[in-house]
Formats: sequence, C-alpha cells, structure tokens
Amino acid sequence: PADASPFLWHRDVLAATEAAPPITSCYGLHEWAMLYHPEGAPEPPSARYQGSALQLRVDRETLNAAVEGGVSCTHVDALRFFAPAAARHNRHGGRLERIDQLRLEQPGCVHAHMDLLKAALRLTPWLPAELLADALEVAIAA
Repeated sequence: PADASPFLWHRDVLAATEAAPPITSCYGLHEWAMLYHPEGAPEPPSARYQGSALQLRVDRETLNAAVEGGVSCTHVDALRFFAPAAARHNRHGGRLERIDQLRLEQPGCVHAHMDLLKAALRLTPWLPAELLADALEVAIAA
C-alpha cells in the first residue's frame, strides 16, 4: 500500500469491494461500539463530546449488552473510533490495518460507499466529472 500508487491501491480496494458479498448484519453497531463503556473500563474517547447535555437514547446497559453480543464491523476506519474496550467484540478483529481493507471491504458497508467519494476525489485528475458526481451521489445517499 505505501509503495503502490494511489490509482492501483484504490482500483484494488474497489475491485475487492465489488467482488465481496455484502454483509447486511452490522446494523450500524460501530456507532454503539464508539460509546461502549463497561463498568471498570476507562471512558471511551467519545465521552468528551457527549457531556451531560447529550443523553443516550438507550441506557448504558442496553448499549453495552448489544456490543457484547458481537459487532460485525469490516471497515478499517470505523474500527479506529471504537472505544478501546469494544474492539475485542468485533467479529472481524479488534485491530485492523489498512492492508486488511483488501480482505474485508464489502458493498454492504455505509463507510465503503462514502469511501467511493474519497477515492474519486484522490483520482480526480484521471476521472471524468460524471464519475465524480456519481460518487458524490452515492456518498450522500449513504
């Protein structure tokens, strides 16, 4: 990845994403994993943004139980924002590297759809404007 050109890297990620079966059972639990805070664990980094003014829509016990039931997050960038204690509950691994994106990226992931825009923006000099517009539409819809 570091020695590959951006074009080749994005081509490989997009091809792998297209070829993979979609995982539709993540249910957005990566968002809950960001807030995971079992008793005795350090506060998740997201706590600094939450404060007392932003109450959770569900109680802490429900949120923790959902994460402890297992999270199915395949996206490298989403996993970076998990609370440290939540990473071990991810079925695809608690620590993902950029190279894992080739193995795990899949078309059912909302982040993969947003990444289309990131790839298109990085490759803009070589892409037709229509393709960039299509990538923007997909990202907005995600």
